[in-house]
Amino acid sequence: MPSNQDGAAHGNHSTLTPLNLQEIITEDNAALRALGTLLRTARLAEFDSSTFNQSHKADIDELQHGLYLLISLYLEKQERVLQACAEQYQKSNEYLLRLSATRLKMVVGGAIESAQHARKTLLLAIRDLDTVIEGDNEFKPAAEELKAAILQHDLMQAAPSRQGKKGLTVAS
Repeated sequence: MPSNQDGAAHGNHSTLTPLNLQEIITEDNAALRALGTLLRTARLAEFDSSTFNQSHKADIDELQHGLYLLISLYLEKQERVLQACAEQYQKSNEYLLRLSATRLKMVVGGAIESAQHARKTLLLAIRDLDTVIEGDNEFKPAAEELKAAILQHDLMQAAPSRQGKKGLTVAS
């Protein structure tokens, strides 16, 4: 049963969800299993005979290359689907919230030695949290709480903030 939600094949990554990804991979794996079954049931022993090898060398090379291409195309498609899923997740509110929490932990834990770089890291976290807060979603309360914690950090208290359209901004 073909999927109409195949993001990689149809160029529509906006509907790619974990369930769609599972469906795409399951369908593609079924195709590869079918190929495996065909190969298993084929009489490939004929390829071994010296007579066949001598008279059909070009055919054997072409078949071998064709099988290689089938598997390569399958792997490339899987990589595109997974990349699209990863890119979509990296734009999600959940990812932005986790990334912001990680940035705060890095600063608090001393992973960033330069105060200027640490402050910039906190400002990036606030920018991402503002994106989450703007949307009315399940992550908004956690984003607001995390933003408040970041604003209480010494680095945010010590230097005056630059106000922009969304609040605190970072020079790129």
